[in-house]
Amino acid sequence: MDWLRLPGHLAGIAASGRMAGQKSLRAGNCGRNGLRLFACAGQGSEGGNGRAARTSAACSRLEGIRQKTAMPKSQGHRALVAADKPDIRSFDRIPQSWGPRLTTGISTGVADLGVIRPGPDDAEAVVDAHFLITFLSPQRGRELRLASARSTTFDAPSGSVDLIPAGAGYYCRWEHPVECVLLSVAPDQLTRFAEREFDASRIELRPVVPGAVDRTAARIAGLMRDEMMQARPPGRLYMESLATALLCHTVQTHSSLAEQAASSQWKGGLPPRVWRETDEFIRENLASDMALSSLSQRAGLSYSHFLRAFRQTAGVSPHRYIMLQRAQLARELAATSRLPLKQIALQCGFANQSHMTTVMKTLLNETPGDVRRRLNFRPGPASSNEAPE
Repeated sequence: MDWLRLPGHLAGIAASGRMAGQKSLRAGNCGRNGLRLFACAGQGSEGGNGRAARTSAACSRLEGIRQKTAMPKSQGHRALVAADKPDIRSFDRIPQSWGPRLTTGISTGVADLGVIRPGPDDAEAVVDAHFLITFLSPQRGRELRLASARSTTFDAPSGSVDLIPAGAGYYCRWEHPVECVLLSVAPDQLTRFAEREFDASRIELRPVVPGAVDRTAARIAGLMRDEMMQARPPGRLYMESLATALLCHTVQTHSSLAEQAASSQWKGGLPPRVWRETDEFIRENLASDMALSSLSQRAGLSYSHFLRAFRQTAGVSPHRYIMLQRAQLARELAATSRLPLKQIALQCGFANQSHMTTVMKTLLNETPGDVRRRLNFRPGPASSNEAPE
């Protein structure tokens, strides 16, 4: 799958498999200094009834939020202007009627990720944070004006990016429905991220040529979009990994730290003691909603270093490793206990019985029902109401 062919230094961060969804990410806004991600899905870029159905299922989960906060289309671009009320962040001004968003984490804060569906429109803002927009659909005749520069009209291929520095005046206009992922990070948040991940006290973002394609950003953004299109809740650990990967790539490619970041890639695995303690913590907390931040903090490493070191040691990402441990525990409980499968699913940290069945089939090539049928298991009265597989 093309989306999974990331460069080696990012594969350990983002290549986490397709079984995310063990716990729901919380909806709503994050703190003022949080990093935010926003996926925008254009109405004209569905590519078939399958994606349209998944889009409908995903968006319907937050329909109540959209109905309460929807703005008329004519207010769309005005909702982005933050200069008149600096206490409200530019990201918060994006109309909720464009679609829902969820919250996940990075090493120095949290991230918002959502799916929105704006048609042809324009937007104007003096942004109070750094914005990276990754386009997942082509845009013909896109007009862009940044800071005091003259407007530029160009064709933006799928995979191209816009990078808007904090404090810059920004205007854009698009004539066709757009699908994109938007990353927003406050200046102090980006500085803390650079300090934590790259041991650098200063960082400056570099301009991007209009229409320039960034294939790695597009692959990571595509994984985010695909995860949000699923009917089930997105996986917390999976989305944290993708958010960290996208921000790391932005620093490594579009900032003053590009050369330094390229020469300081983490190459070692976890020390034996750290791996032993991490593995024990994971196995003892399979029923809980483990966050990437708690795992990396226990190891004494930054997000990105922990992800790469964990993969170097375990051979898989933290998310896939945790899913495998949950699947193996579920198989053991299905074979040795009379617990209802619904209860086993929750006890192992899955979202529900269906999620447990999907993960076990993917990773172990058998379902809980297969395990019990193979052992001629006779369920007790409490198991009579289980959902069929």
